[in-house]
Amino acid sequence: MISEDILYDCIIVDNGPAGLTAGPYCARVKMNTLLLEKGTIKGQIAIIDLVENYPGFPGGISGKESSLRFKELAERFGLKIYRKKDTQTGELSTLEVEDISTYIDLEPATGFLKGFVKMDDKGYIITNERMGTSVEGVFACGSCRSGSTGQAAVAVGKGCIAALEAEKYLQENF
Repeated sequence: MISEDILYDCIIVDNGPAGLTAGPYCARVKMNTLLLEKGTIKGQIAIIDLVENYPGFPGGISGKESSLRFKELAERFGLKIYRKKDTQTGELSTLEVEDISTYIDLEPATGFLKGFVKMDDKGYIITNERMGTSVEGVFACGSCRSGSTGQAAVAVGKGCIAALEAEKYLQENF
């Protein structure tokens, strides 16, 4: 069970390729890292039938299989993944859902950060080239970033940068 009293070095709010890349990078250098997810571990990539241009898979890979591999890697490095907490019993659970309809990138899920970090007029988080936001020590990656391409390979790279920058920030400031 995940305690609300634990101080985390890094909290990742993304369960797609960017977050599931940043998570293992942080966890493997012993940062106490928590990944918050909405729904199941998959992200937007999970609804794609075939990812044809992802390195290491010359024949392509299904989005679902790709997301499961991301999750396996994250768990191998000990990344803590918060699923859903019953407020009455305190039990954690997951709800697996298949075949839902969704729209990709119509609107970023960044409303909870409004007024905290700078965003563009569509609600995407503005970052510098090192994934830093307008708030020192807060980094953003993935499809929530202004200028995001929506490509898994780019999200993975930006997730790696965000994790390395978070580690550097903690080393220099704490």
